[in-house]
Amino acid sequence: RLSCLAVEHEHEAGFGHLRDRIDLAPLMLHRNERWRRRRITVPDVMPHELVMPATLPGPCVKRDQARREEVVAQTMAPVHVAGGGLDRHVNDAAFLIGRHHGPGAGVAGVVLAACGKQANVPESENVVSVGVAPSKVTLPNVEVNDVVLLRTAASLEFNAIDTYEAALGLGVFTGAFAAAGDIAKRLRDDHKGHAEAINGLITKLGGTPFTCGNPRINEVYIAPALELITATDNENPALDVVVLAHALENLAAQTYQGVVTMLGDKALRQAAIGIGQDEARHAAVLAQALNPGLSGILPSVNPDTGKANVAAVPSAFGPLTPINVTVGPVQADGSRVSLILETPSLNSLAYDSVSCG
Repeated sequence: RLSCLAVEHEHEAGFGHLRDRIDLAPLMLHRNERWRRRRITVPDVMPHELVMPATLPGPCVKRDQARREEVVAQTMAPVHVAGGGLDRHVNDAAFLIGRHHGPGAGVAGVVLAACGKQANVPESENVVSVGVAPSKVTLPNVEVNDVVLLRTAASLEFNAIDTYEAALGLGVFTGAFAAAGDIAKRLRDDHKGHAEAINGLITKLGGTPFTCGNPRINEVYIAPALELITATDNENPALDVVVLAHALENLAAQTYQGVVTMLGDKALRQAAIGIGQDEARHAAVLAQALNPGLSGILPSVNPDTGKANVAAVPSAFGPLTPINVTVGPVQADGSRVSLILETPSLNSLAYDSVSCG
């Protein structure tokens, strides 16, 4: 057999030229397989009725893009409800996204309700008898407007002010962290200026200035963190204070990013983004204190723990995910307590009805 060209012109066969070409040889005259048809039939995936015989035992071949012989609907197991209650870990949703007015509790009261009243057991509104509708708690009708958003931003400024004041009062900024005390004073003063500017905008809009920390942010995040930091068996409270301050600066920067997209007035958006970028700069300064040098500027991962290191520029627009804060003494199992900080949601906004009294 004579040789021919080493490389053929390869292409995928189409419906108009559907054939497999065979190389020219001296004794092969019929060398093309032509599959031309005016109509191309595609068989149905499933007929109207299909009776499947029992499958014989044999090897199993797994592959993608295959058609199953028979489609069978399988039954689902019933859901077993054993009980319910509030979770001790409370996480706020991201800023005004997928949020609720407060944490919910699931109570498995169907079985108890069916049994009727029990002796020496006080009745509860959460567990009702069959056919009796539980009482409804009506939430107040509130409006999230520019004043509410600015009051919420002001509350976070005071959260930061109070945290820096508490940190300076601990007297932990000594030795290697002596310079951190000067940084804390500077950042505290910046937040005082921010709070004054925000409250000035609120006054111009006819609203009531907010002059204290956000009560829910303080209750859920700051107070538990300071309690862990000031524990007698905490070996490095100064470092933990800087970690908490870094998280709060990132939280404020995230909040301003969310507020800017919702404010209706252009001048308010400009003012908010100007303060937000200051919060991001604060976070970058504290990140360098925690992870100094060039290695602490861009994102990196700790090879020992597999977790992200503190970075001055964690992403193009700063951290946009919940902020993890690990502080406090080492537990018996070698771990430390971690708190998850998230931007305010509907149950933590500074509405007109919320006051600093």
